[in-house]
Amino acid sequence: MSKRTLVVPTDSIKLQGSEEALVVRGLSVNDFKTLINMHRDIAATIFEKITSASTADQDQVLASVDDLVLMVIDEFPLVLADFIALAADQLEDADVFVNLPVGAQFEAISKICRLTFGEEDSAKKLLATVTKLMGVVNLKLGNGSP
Repeated sequence: MSKRTLVVPTDSIKLQGSEEALVVRGLSVNDFKTLINMHRDIAATIFEKITSASTADQDQVLASVDDLVLMVIDEFPLVLADFIALAADQLEDADVFVNLPVGAQFEAISKICRLTFGEEDSAKKLLATVTKLMGVVNLKLGNGSP
């Protein structure tokens, strides 16, 4: 597949009062790396919440992408704005996405997650992998054990 024939799937969100739709794509590994680098403290908090839970609770946390998204929305609105901005290829305008109406933010997140993960099982596997990778990085940096 050549670069010219590769079509990255997108979806759009109609913004009330605007003639222009917000177009988003799924996030790549590089996008997640960017988010983690931009929000190291927040990523560490999420990592801590997942790894400090009992094994049964970890499975429940990882099984529910919606719960993780709600935690990010509740505690970290700037991460959410950057999440949407990356998917819209407008990271330089991330501050605009903080002020989107809640309905538009939820619709954007839903579409981005569907484009990124496909089905919920793949999201669970990705979150488990990212959690393990963050543990290895944490251990290598000398910040404790995973």
